[in-house]
Amino acid sequence: MCALASCPVLDNSIGLHVQGQEGSTPELDNMSGQEFEIFVRDQLLRKGFKNIETTPGTGDMGADLIVHHQSRKIVIQCKRSSNPVGVAAVQEVLGARCFYTAQEAWVVTNATFTDAARRLARTAEVRLKVLKLGACTL
Repeated sequence: MCALASCPVLDNSIGLHVQGQEGSTPELDNMSGQEFEIFVRDQLLRKGFKNIETTPGTGDMGADLIVHHQSRKIVIQCKRSSNPVGVAAVQEVLGARCFYTAQEAWVVTNATFTDAARRLARTAEVRLKVLKLGACTL
């Protein structure tokens, strides 16, 4: 199981978490980037997000997933990393928000975020979401 970490910029409004039998929880840190994108997509589908597009591996303009939910468009940059995710990921999803004319932009990772990434996200209203293995909380 996993839960979203919380800090002033982080947002756990969708309550992404892994549900499954013990021993069947995927090891987030060992996934490839593409596997992590699919994992995030699947978690969103489980939470009731129904219209989710995956973008091509190249030329995605900063979005890995495009979600249409409750009359809003959300662009998501997925970053599976063993290091804190930096400001570049926030910049990428900001570009995607403009390119895809989305109302929201999120960066989802298995790691943490740098202070610079948090500062830009706060200013630009980008939601930062962290998936971690552990107790499941919403």
